Amino acid sequence: MTISSVGKVEVERLEAVRALNLTYTSDFPDLDAITSFASEIFGVSGALVTIVDEDVQWNISRSGYDDRWTPRLHSLCNVTLAQGRQLIVQDLSLDARFGSNPLVHQSPYLRFYAGIPLEIDPGICLGTLCLIDTETRSLSSREVAQLERLATIATALLRQHRDTVRVARLSMSLAQSARTIEEQSHTLTLQNRMLDEACALGEMGAFNHDLLTDQAEWSAILKRIHDLDEHTPIGPTSDFSHMARFYSKKDLKRYVVAVREAMRKRETLEFETTLRTAKGRRRWVRLRVDFEYDQNGRPVRRFGMMQDITREKRLLGRLDYLANRDPLTGLYNRNYFLRTANQHLKDRKHLTTGIAILDLDGFKAINDSYGHAAGDACLRAIATRLRSHCGPDWLLVRPGGDEFALVIADECDLETLKERLEALRLVIQQPIDWKGITFQVSASIGLAPAEPGCTQDALELVQSADLAVYKAKAAGRNCLATYSSDLHEVALHRFNIISEARRALDRGEFTLFYQPKIKLMDRSLSGFEALLRWRQPDGRYAAPGEYLPVLEDGEMSRRIGDFVMDEAIRQASHWRASGFDFGNIAINVSSSQFIGSGFVDRLISSMADASLAPGDIQIEVTEGVLLSTGATSVASGLKRLSDHGIKIAFDDFGTGYASLVHLRQLEFDVIKLDMSFVRSMLTSPADMAIVEAVLTLARRLGKQVVAEGVETGTQAETLLAHGCHYGQGYLFSRPKPAAVVEAAWRELREAV
Repeated sequence: MTISSVGKVEVERLEAVRALNLTYTSDFPDLDAITSFASEIFGVSGALVTIVDEDVQWNISRSGYDDRWTPRLHSLCNVTLAQGRQLIVQDLSLDARFGSNPLVHQSPYLRFYAGIPLEIDPGICLGTLCLIDTETRSLSSREVAQLERLATIATALLRQHRDTVRVARLSMSLAQSARTIEEQSHTLTLQNRMLDEACALGEMGAFNHDLLTDQAEWSAILKRIHDLDEHTPIGPTSDFSHMARFYSKKDLKRYVVAVREAMRKRETLEFETTLRTAKGRRRWVRLRVDFEYDQNGRPVRRFGMMQDITREKRLLGRLDYLANRDPLTGLYNRNYFLRTANQHLKDRKHLTTGIAILDLDGFKAINDSYGHAAGDACLRAIATRLRSHCGPDWLLVRPGGDEFALVIADECDLETLKERLEALRLVIQQPIDWKGITFQVSASIGLAPAEPGCTQDALELVQSADLAVYKAKAAGRNCLATYSSDLHEVALHRFNIISEARRALDRGEFTLFYQPKIKLMDRSLSGFEALLRWRQPDGRYAAPGEYLPVLEDGEMSRRIGDFVMDEAIRQASHWRASGFDFGNIAINVSSSQFIGSGFVDRLISSMADASLAPGDIQIEVTEGVLLSTGATSVASGLKRLSDHGIKIAFDDFGTGYASLVHLRQLEFDVIKLDMSFVRSMLTSPADMAIVEAVLTLARRLGKQVVAEGVETGTQAETLLAHGCHYGQGYLFSRPKPAAVVEAAWRELREAV
């Protein structure tokens, strides 16, 4: 494109901006619904609809952002328009185009931007629908498609606004011409022609009913709205009989009453209704009716306009669907639930009411094993089953992820309600077929019945149902648990222990114990596993099993994980400097630590600062980490660590849903055979067979195996005889402080 052609496009673009007739205080409630919805579904700090003028970017619709305008010099959307296609920048501070922009390096310190051009006419982009955030982030292809659909809706609303402005301007011109009709008849003809074009553009038809002669005139467009031929005559109108074929009796009665009331009050009538055309098509229409009166105040003429607003209604209906429905399953979403759940419960005081939360068990394993397409198919299948088996007065919601919610109203007692939920649980766990593959999920269900009179808030019931879900999962999953007051005590205990652990971490009450990993052949030292301990006021050291809620909390899990990493690196550096050949130190890593790239970068950097080799620190992960919500981040982080030369161990191998799948998908160096198999292998042929199979598999894959929980010499000898070269357990040493295990192994080495 040449410079002159670029200038021509810009001139045409600015003319299109002027056509919108914007002012600094213009409000667009329909666009506000889009930006509010976009901000909510994408979880960003702000969403805007922008119009880029000659020197200014007008932010005509804003959610989470206050400024009505931005200098074009600083406009991010200006770059989107310049390139003429979507622009998505995960980190603005790293992009040369935006690094010096005051919106990036000054308040509001923007980091993320995603903009879709709003092309009101071919090649003419007025502005963008854009997302902004003060945190870096990315969009999936599905989210980009959703944003593009919202941009299409925003563009349609801008076109509608432009058309309305055109009609208003043309109508004003027509009114001015009417005042000088005698002097400017040729201008009137021209203006009538322009009005016809405007009416066609806005899908508006005119009508004129002479109440004295009982004759009616309909414009060609009005007849077209009714699917009538242009030459179709309009019959007598005084009794509105000419409308009976197009409107239901109820709607026609409402219209007649409204017309007569407006005529009596000498007011203009605005009315919306639906009609059925001569061809049987249903349309939404908006009418504006005025009246002419004689000198005695009697009405002599009824006239006005009818606009076909079917497309507008469908657009608003689609927007309402997007705002209130989950696009994957078609169920109501969290946004709709938060708005309506309370009223849904209060309207049914005579029924047994409450809220149930259904959390799917094993869903993450399906996603990890077969991909998100299989996971989506699973969610749709479960949603279909829920629709078929829920009561007619139950409000079915998918808040997100692998969770469903039921707002229940039923004519039954609580025990019968529990039976129905149990039946629903059995329906959910039926096998699901997808592309020749059969998989199965179950549901942990938490029920929070409403108290008589429904005095509880819906969100309070959700919190209670969540506690009941936690109880169901603790009971082994795939079961129903009902809320009871003691669950709040459990939750309070969890809150208190997390709070106390947070203070204990700040006071330095956490420490690491070390348990050796032994070469079974000669009982020499292979390395250590760092195990977390919490020093209690009585001097006792508590193991993680006593404070699991702390490790299940995302924030505390990350903080404690950072402490373990720092302390293990410090200890390894000290042992390396003192000449103690410790082999390696293995640390357990949680899924929360892999969120973002901070953990991997910090581990590699800290090891380099401590002059440690990649083999000095080993990472251990369980299948629970691999199946977490951050599974993609975990896999990416493990690959980066492996590429750097840090060995990865698969902890508690054999106890999860898909151990073999993960062993195939990820590059593990070490398999840690779970202690449950080691302890029972001498008495259980089945467990012995599993041990032999794991050792054979590891040997063929070239993996090391460390057997956990070795407590007797017979166990150690059996493992060695079957090809296991490493062991860990009380037979060799209990976990002890660093100084104790160092002294013991130095003494043993000197004795040898």
